[in-house]
Amino acid sequence: MYLLGIDTSSSWLNIAISEDENVLNTYSEFIPQKHIEVLHPAILNLLNETQLTINDIDLFIAVIGPGSFTGIRIAVTCVKGLVYALNKKCVSVISLDLLAYNAVNEDFRFIRPVIDARRNCVYTALYEKQKDKILRRSEYQILRIDDIIKELNPDTVLIGDGIGVYREIIDNYRREKEIHWVEEESQWKIQPENIIKLGYEKFKTQGEENIFDLKPFYIYPKECTIKRNFKSRN
Repeated sequence: MYLLGIDTSSSWLNIAISEDENVLNTYSEFIPQKHIEVLHPAILNLLNETQLTINDIDLFIAVIGPGSFTGIRIAVTCVKGLVYALNKKCVSVISLDLLAYNAVNEDFRFIRPVIDARRNCVYTALYEKQKDKILRRSEYQILRIDDIIKELNPDTVLIGDGIGVYREIIDNYRREKEIHWVEEESQWKIQPENIIKLGYEKFKTQGEENIFDLKPFYIYPKECTIKRNFKSRN
């Protein structure tokens, strides 16, 4: 079985092709606001390099968010179109789950991905490492970075672009709290290989998803009260 995974949830475009769980080729490029222009040519180039055609792909994997509102829709729309036109299978994966796996080799019990959601907020969830597995221990949330730092367990490592965006806020708490984050900035973004890993595992355990149920995963505005708080100050 050949798989193709697509992530447009951030300023990075990530694509991966595999045969079952064996990754054959990947593409990762920082292209803010250019996903629509670059996505389809990048897929075709990657397929050509791998000596495959789009018809060879059996399972398409879409990263559905949370992340950039516009970006998420690009990957979902692309996968839905390909699946419908080619009569193929699809599954979805969550960006926070993917980021958590970037920290699997870090020497901490807990992992907290932080994806910038603007206005001093991040998309986040709490994960626990158990042997070679990572288990999610909270709901997917949007929280203020200050609130996360205040309650941070010392045996927790942060990962994600929220570290760089809110470094000043994080540093303000370092006098009173022990705070850890993944040092390698290249790991603050989704790795294409993890799209394959989680997508293939999900397909094996849960099967394919209904194409008509495939949709972006938004946390705004339902769970976020930032806009209401701003209005109350006027």
